[in-house]
Amino acid sequence: MKITKENFKIKDKPGDCLKFVLPNSFFGNHTVELRNHVFDTSNKGFDQVYIDATKVEKIDLSGINEIIHVNHQLHQDDKELILLYKKTSILEEWIESTSMDKFVTIAVIP
Repeated sequence: MKITKENFKIKDKPGDCLKFVLPNSFFGNHTVELRNHVFDTSNKGFDQVYIDATKVEKIDLSGINEIIHVNHQLHQDDKELILLYKKTSILEEWIESTSMDKFVTIAVIP
């Protein structure tokens, strides 16, 4: 399954927002795809980029590292990454064990 790119609106925020939706399995073979998507959109007019990981059921360390790398890449361009995930998901376990919520903005969906 591929990573999809979607524009969406947030109430009271002008313009579109950008979201990348991760597939249910996010491993090393997807990391280059995510990196390329983010690189291709880094010079567009988005201040925030959302990564929707609400469907992720399987992820390995290379997937976590890529999210951290993309966060760093966006910060260098004065942009913010917001990671969306479901409470009690595999991502919550990774976030707790890596403490990546200290440097990646997190939004938890119940």
